[in-house]
Amino acid sequence: MGASPEIEDTLSKRAIATFILLGIFVQWIGLLIISISFTLASVGRILGFTGLLFAFAVAVAGALGSKRTTDHQNLGLLILAAALILSAVWIM
Repeated sequence: MGASPEIEDTLSKRAIATFILLGIFVQWIGLLIISISFTLASVGRILGFTGLLFAFAVAVAGALGSKRTTDHQNLGLLILAAALILSAVWIM
C-alpha cells in the first residue's frame, strides 16, 4: 500500500533537492523581508514559515515515498526535516 506509481516516478533525487531548495529560498526571502522592514515583519514570518513547511513536506515525502533513494539518504532527509521544523519554531 505504498504511494501511487505516478508519485514514485516523480520523486527523483533531483526533484526532491530542487523543491527543498525552493522552500528554503522562500524562507530566506521571508527572513530578508523581516530584516529590512519592521512593518512587513508579519508577512515575512508567514512567508518564511510557509517556505519551511513546504521544504519539510518535500523532505518527508522524499524520505518515505521515493524508491530511488537509499536508506542513508532517507535518514538524511528525515534529519533535514527535523532541522527544518526546529527552524520553523525559531521563526515563529
